[in-house]
Amino acid sequence: MIDLKEPELLSTQNTPLRATIQPFPPGTDYFSVLGLPRKLVIDLRDLERRYYDLSRQFHPDFFQNAPQRERLASLENSALVNKAYRTLRDPVSRAEYLVRLEAGTNAIQAEDPQALFEEVLELNELLADYKLGDPDEQAVLRPQLQAKEQEFRSEYQSLERRLTDDLFLRWDQGIDAGGLPQQERRALLSEISGIIANQAYLRRVLGNLEETLSAELSA
Repeated sequence: MIDLKEPELLSTQNTPLRATIQPFPPGTDYFSVLGLPRKLVIDLRDLERRYYDLSRQFHPDFFQNAPQRERLASLENSALVNKAYRTLRDPVSRAEYLVRLEAGTNAIQAEDPQALFEEVLELNELLADYKLGDPDEQAVLRPQLQAKEQEFRSEYQSLERRLTDDLFLRWDQGIDAGGLPQQERRALLSEISGIIANQAYLRRVLGNLEETLSAELSA
């Protein structure tokens, strides 16, 4: 819950004055909104503190009697702060946002990971047999599908660890050093985007598996 304490400025006569609100400049990115550098390792407590501070500062309730321009600015600023916080608090969405910010909106292409081609092909065959099978056949195939689900979930978690424990650190070290060389920067962004694309693909695979297994249980 946000503690709604109205932001104030003091005049020279110590009379409280309402702070004047200004909209964020056009194109302000989510990192800048929350006063953060474009780094991938974030202190979540600090992020939350920044979010609540800005939420209090821009809360529309404080500008109900303000001129229309300021009321509109409070709404727009509050919406942007909320979007920034929701995006940056999750490591995968944070990485995806940074890649698109640094390399363009089309930097992440949703392609099937070639390394998992045979596993996915086998899974699709199992799913087809399971959906067409009678209850006895499904009882035999269910453990195989559950094992596949665990296999793909482990692969997803492995990709996330590589993203957060390796690539995040490499990117941030480059930022701290004053910036990565252009070729290394492009290669690192490409590597990050590849993992994000693979994770998105695995989420679809896992969602399909979970939907199939839960549907049969509830039937």
